[in-house]
Amino acid sequence: MVIAIIESVAALATCAAAIAAWQAAKAAKAQVKLMLPRPVVTVQGNWSLEAAPGAGPDGFLLQNIGSSPAFDVRVSDIEGPFLQQVQYRERLTTDLISVLLEKKEPLVATHHRRVPGNDLDHQAAFTFLRNAGQALPPTDGHGNPLDNRLRFFLEYSALDGAREFRTECLIHFNLGFPNPRAQIVPASSWLGR
Repeated sequence: MVIAIIESVAALATCAAAIAAWQAAKAAKAQVKLMLPRPVVTVQGNWSLEAAPGAGPDGFLLQNIGSSPAFDVRVSDIEGPFLQQVQYRERLTTDLISVLLEKKEPLVATHHRRVPGNDLDHQAAFTFLRNAGQALPPTDGHGNPLDNRLRFFLEYSALDGAREFRTECLIHFNLGFPNPRAQIVPASSWLGR
C-alpha cells in the first residue's frame, strides 16, 4: 500500500514536471518568435471633413516601424454607408503594396472609389470619407453624439513568408460642430495577430 502511494506521488510529480517543462518550452518559443526580425505596419489618417479637397494628404499613410520589410501589404476594401441621394454604397479600395521597407517615411497609399459603373481616383479617400460623413447621422434620436465607425483591416507578411499579420482598424467619425473629422484608429494591437 505504501509503495503504491509512493509510486502515485512520483507519477504525479513526473506529470507536473513534464507540464512545467512543456510550458517553459512554449514560453521560450514565443520569446524567440518575438525576437525574430519582423515588420510592424501602422496606418494613419486624420481628415477635416470640411476642408477643401487637396488641403492635406488624400490617402492613408502606411509606415513600417518594424525591423524587417513587410510584403504584400493590403488594406481591405471599405464599404461606406448607403448614400440616399444616389442610391448606392461607395467602396474604397487600396492598391496592394508589394514591399514596404522598414524605418522609412510614411507612404501614401493609392486609393480608388468604386461606384456603380466607375472607378474614381482623384481625391478618392477624402471624397469617400466626406460622402460617408454626410450620410452618417451625427446624433441619435435624443441628441446624443453617435459613435460612427467604418471597419477595415491591414494585412501583410514577413520576409520568411510563413508569418502573416493582420491588424483590425476603424475609421472613427466625429461629426460634431464646428469641425467634423474622420480619423483612423487601431481596433487591435499594431503587432497584429
